Amino acid sequence: MRIRTAVTAAALLAGLATGCSAAGEAAPAKSPKSPAASPSLSKAEVTRQCIDAVAAQASEDEGKPQECEALSDSEYLDANFKGVQQHNKAGQDELQRQIEEARESSDAN
Repeated sequence: MRIRTAVTAAALLAGLATGCSAAGEAAPAKSPKSPAASPSLSKAEVTRQCIDAVAAQASEDEGKPQECEALSDSEYLDANFKGVQQHNKAGQDELQRQIEEARESSDAN
């Protein structure tokens, strides 16, 4: 799981480097802001929503979640890292639950 996190971070950094090196090209059109990123939400709330969105899609390669559009690149990288950690923790907890369930079932027999 650490490999996945490292690969994800490296891919994001490579994407950022590629985007920054194209300074002579026209800037791509920005996508519209999602309702989750409305100005009424604090930066902490937007970041929390981004982390949760990343955690929800961590096993899929769907790109940057819409909830993260309001964050800067560095804030998104931090949120992405925390989201992947959250996803991994949930997987570890589920595995531990299954191990304990199997142990209890084994002890009952």
